[in-house]
Amino acid sequence: LTRQKRGLMQKLFPAPGEVTPALRFPEFQDSPPWQVKRLGKVADIKRGASPRPISSPIWFDDESDIGWVRISDVTASGRVLLKTTQKLSQEGVKKSRIVPPGHIIMSICGTIGKPICTGFSVCIHDGFVVFENLRQIHEQFLFYFLERIETRWRRHGQPGTQINLNSDIVAQEMIPLPSLPEQREIADCLQTWDEALEKLKALREALKLQKRGLMQKLFPAPGATAPRPRGAGRSVTSPDPGRCPPYLAPGAGP
Repeated sequence: LTRQKRGLMQKLFPAPGEVTPALRFPEFQDSPPWQVKRLGKVADIKRGASPRPISSPIWFDDESDIGWVRISDVTASGRVLLKTTQKLSQEGVKKSRIVPPGHIIMSICGTIGKPICTGFSVCIHDGFVVFENLRQIHEQFLFYFLERIETRWRRHGQPGTQINLNSDIVAQEMIPLPSLPEQREIADCLQTWDEALEKLKALREALKLQKRGLMQKLFPAPGATAPRPRGAGRSVTSPDPGRCPPYLAPGAGP
């Protein structure tokens, strides 16, 4: 599914130098070519800030509602950032840049070009930028465009060196824009794919847990000479249908 989504994105967005995608929804087949603008013309791009020294405990508060975004939080999340491992204190918030929920942020240092949508109020350090005051661009369309060009930012660095961007470089990047209705259609389509991928990931993790539990029953416990299911409890050949759908069970026929 991930490869299929990537292939779909390549068709839904114009190739570099083009103004019309390879695939358009039927209702937009006769629409004009996309307009190409700089990111800085359709959004205010602002860099984060960090309290100093960052090692001081006064900047952090586990009971705070304001998350402190690190790249590990972003890479461990999906399309929406729902939690962070650290929270900023009120003093820390004063020294950083706060981002309300529903905004797109993007990493610009180390692991560059990784976009994510904030699901709650967070603060970002200078390794991120936030896109504010969007103009004639749908928020989720912007997210998927940034995801589409994530690897393109590498051209700004030298091989073997860490690549760092800044808000000016990001603002100069060109973005092709269709009408807002077409932007919404593209974003809705790709969001459907993301939701399917998230469900598939959750199902895969659930099946892994079930397998571990089954293995514990099929093999004797330390110091025992017989597995636990033998002669008692639920038969190992009769899995709980509520936990393992028949069509997903290993060895199930078509």
